[in-house]
Amino acid sequence: MYAIDKKKTIVKISSIILIATMLFGLLEIILISDYKREIKNYDDDCIARYEEEYNTIVSGYRMIAKTYFDEIINKDEILKIMSTVYSANAEKKSYLREKLADELQGTYENMVANNFRQFHFVLNDDTSFLRMHKKDKFGDSLTDIRDTVRIVNSYHRYAEGFEEGRVFNGYRFEYPLFYKETYLGCVETSISFMSIIQLMDELFENPTSFMIKKSIVNGKVWQEQIADNYRESKLSADYYYDREALSYVKKYGNYSKLIENVVGCEDFISKLDSFFDDGETFLVNSDINGTMYSITFLSIKNVVGKSVGYLVFYSKNEAYGNFKRSMIIKSFLVFFLWILVMAIIVLSHASKEKVNRVMYTDKLTGAYNRNRFYEYMKMLMEKAHKSGGDLAIIIYDVDYFKLINDKYGHLVGDAVLKETTDLIKKNIRSTDRLFRFGGDEFIIALTDTDLAEAGRLAENIRKMVYDRTHFAKTVHAVTLSMGVAEYKDGEQIHEFIARADYKLYEAKEAGRNIVKG
Repeated sequence: MYAIDKKKTIVKISSIILIATMLFGLLEIILISDYKREIKNYDDDCIARYEEEYNTIVSGYRMIAKTYFDEIINKDEILKIMSTVYSANAEKKSYLREKLADELQGTYENMVANNFRQFHFVLNDDTSFLRMHKKDKFGDSLTDIRDTVRIVNSYHRYAEGFEEGRVFNGYRFEYPLFYKETYLGCVETSISFMSIIQLMDELFENPTSFMIKKSIVNGKVWQEQIADNYRESKLSADYYYDREALSYVKKYGNYSKLIENVVGCEDFISKLDSFFDDGETFLVNSDINGTMYSITFLSIKNVVGKSVGYLVFYSKNEAYGNFKRSMIIKSFLVFFLWILVMAIIVLSHASKEKVNRVMYTDKLTGAYNRNRFYEYMKMLMEKAHKSGGDLAIIIYDVDYFKLINDKYGHLVGDAVLKETTDLIKKNIRSTDRLFRFGGDEFIIALTDTDLAEAGRLAENIRKMVYDRTHFAKTVHAVTLSMGVAEYKDGEQIHEFIARADYKLYEAKEAGRNIVKG
């Protein structure tokens, strides 16, 4: 519903920001508590720290993904496009795909800026309809490729988790799409592990890479994409490195030397094979050329719980070094996520406001439209019924408006409507609302106003318009005929309108430029 009262809107947004700030404040308190525990036993808590931070980052992105879905994607204008696909021929589907892509291009660009990578619409038969990240790839079946798609389309419920796809791997947030209770398919927003690695890097300043099973990649990814996105792992012949993550981690000057030392240590490599077979998270401490390293392999499992890869963290084990610095970085991460969520809240509100303006505002005059009138009047009538307060409406139209159109043209006629609307909007009370009911017919809703007061207000408006000498720099002496009615408890809205409309008819019969009530 379009928020008429700006003060209420500000209070609502402020409340959301306050709650989010409190949540991030709570997260900061939790991180401080964790820091105090971790300092007692670094080696024992290392895995727990990595897992906790990984889950925190995913949770933050989950919240952001949910905001994108609720505030931008799960809207009538998007769902209507998807609902039309099923009855469309190939040409129409292509048009709908382009239309959907155009509608969401700005959203996708914002997602990319916030470290999201995939944005994907899938039909209810598991067929890819639109990959915003690869628009020329569509029409392929994902039944045997994507468990999240299969789960959502089978059970019509939300699913999330890591998955390899046709193009990229990623942590995926998969939402079901419904339009008027009809199931349409699903939509995915997802982040790459590069996003997680970057935030992990900010927390721990350790070289971090990502490994994924070759069998998973070779069985799902389009062949031409494998060479672009993956490199052979030096830690195991059964795994690939994610190319993007590998390129990022090479910024560390000592990384290549560290890997060479690790690979050259046969005892260390032999330890890894047995752990890889188990598929669980593990940490290996090893003395490599006189330096002790902790290498943590954080198991990444897919949506059905099978281990498919590892986030690998390399760190010097220097007797609880840099804990204070690590805590500062953690605080920075909380602040970063808070800023990110604030940006999403503002963006979502702005997008919602834009949608509401389209849904509830008349494009020509800027007055509220007929849809908004019925919603607003229903609320006012219920309030008047409960409280016994007064409620009135003024219905008016422009006298001889057809003659204005015929004599001066429709552009001038439109200008007359807009100028009269602007004039009236500036001179009605802050509690009054102006609606374009249809054509040149408008309604003013008056809260806490009886029939006599409504008549006086209508007369003031009529005289104000009559006293203005020119409209649209062309038309002289525009006048209004106006009908006024007060709400009778228990009557239906159409009865209320009909009584006011009858008074408008009387005003016209009496010669126009008159108020009847």
